[in-house]
Amino acid sequence: MNKKFLSLIFLVSMSGSIMAKEFIDTPDYHSLKDQINNQNFTQAWEIAQLNADEYLGDVDFDLLYGLAALKNNNVELAVFAFERVVANKPAWIDAKYYLAQAYFRMANYQAVISLCQTIVIQPHSTDKLVAVSNKLQQEAEKKLAQQSFYFQQYASVGTGYDSNINAGTDEDNIFLPFLGQNVALSDSSKENSDNYLVLNYYLNGSQALTQKSKLLFSARANTHRFMSESDYNRTILDGSVSYLHQFEEFDAGIGLRIQPLWFSGDYYRTQASVNGQIKKQLSQQWLVAGDLSLGQTKHRENEILDTDDLMLSVSSQYFTGSWRHSIALSYIDSESQDKVNDHISSKSSLLNYNSLWVINSHWLASGTLSFQHQSYQDLHPFYFTKRVDNMLSLAAMIQFQQSKDVSYQFNMSVHDKDSNLALFSYQRIDIGLSASLSF
Repeated sequence: MNKKFLSLIFLVSMSGSIMAKEFIDTPDYHSLKDQINNQNFTQAWEIAQLNADEYLGDVDFDLLYGLAALKNNNVELAVFAFERVVANKPAWIDAKYYLAQAYFRMANYQAVISLCQTIVIQPHSTDKLVAVSNKLQQEAEKKLAQQSFYFQQYASVGTGYDSNINAGTDEDNIFLPFLGQNVALSDSSKENSDNYLVLNYYLNGSQALTQKSKLLFSARANTHRFMSESDYNRTILDGSVSYLHQFEEFDAGIGLRIQPLWFSGDYYRTQASVNGQIKKQLSQQWLVAGDLSLGQTKHRENEILDTDDLMLSVSSQYFTGSWRHSIALSYIDSESQDKVNDHISSKSSLLNYNSLWVINSHWLASGTLSFQHQSYQDLHPFYFTKRVDNMLSLAAMIQFQQSKDVSYQFNMSVHDKDSNLALFSYQRIDIGLSASLSF
């Protein structure tokens, strides 16, 4: 009898010890929950990791651990945690919704749809939970439909004013050391302004290959028609195709791009390149990326302008509320294919900042500030010195979205280029208004 009594006391004491170790009874439970509620997700993940070895498998811990993991872009860990909660406590409807969110981030859209359908028919589901589940299901169904093939087209027509259509100098004459005298500049070298009409067509599409990879393609046609100075009319085509794959830690892609240009009605040049990109989502707020492009520029009429081109760029994006900020630093190396004319070879560095602001469901605004430094590698044949250019650019845009398919846009850009060779210095202002239709 004494042995049985002692065994009972031992079991009771062990039960109390186990209950004391339940995560919901610990101070860290409230601390972790408060950090998540206050959207301090980095601190929440630190607390979750400290308690993981001891409490993984505890449903209260697994739910908070999954939320912290999801908010810190550890999607697979979040999936495992929510799956444990749903398996151990099938009636916990909120856990099923969080699991559906995690599945959506992993592009497992079939599982998202199945879970959302289960949530909606549950008698204890709140109206709010039903509403967000229906919305998530619709988004998953849309993504699932897009996985096979998707494309969208845009067309726009606009008008504007360009204060310097030929990027000409405001000087009337310049001194050429090559001739040892001042030379009067022709109209084609001096600043010209004009009004213009512009037409644009865009096509963007994708073909899913697997849940983790897809083929992207795009095409663009842009034509400028000036009211008076038709010699400066130009048309640019831009086509690209790329392969994108989502790895566990990052996304990577490789592609081809080609850009032919017609100037004054004649085929002028073609730029072609192969490019690679790698990007990583550090958190819901931060994205970093790196780009490498190798290509050539070929001129039809003047082969001495042909170059081999390299561009390396690193960039970062930060999302906060209705704002997106991005900054990019690029290095560009253009080497003449004809070494006799190495004065056209140049090395450039470019710093670009862009801010995008979603004002509301109808209004969108953006601003861009950039600075480029360009150094040419050999003496200019007419100036007997190496050319160095610095250009500061500022652009602003505001867009009104009238409906899902129709929008109107106002654009303004300002360029100020300074060169040690006066012929290549200029200022330019471009103001435009356009209407766009997507279909």
